[in-house]
Amino acid sequence: MNRISEFVRSPCVDICRIDKDTALCAGCFRTIDEITAWLDLSGDGRREVLKKVEERRKVMGAGRPPYPR
Repeated sequence: MNRISEFVRSPCVDICRIDKDTALCAGCFRTIDEITAWLDLSGDGRREVLKKVEERRKVMGAGRPPYPR
């Protein structure tokens, strides 16, 4: 696969604040390690992070972000 077919949009919504209690970004629900690794992850790796993000949103009762960038 080429880089374009591997494109997976970042869940970042420009609300970049790490919550001290959960250690998750308040905007995208990723850990700091997931955020810093994002650019180096394969498409499959990014999809795995997105699955974790969706699980965290459900557990925390958060809605979907208004828009991904």
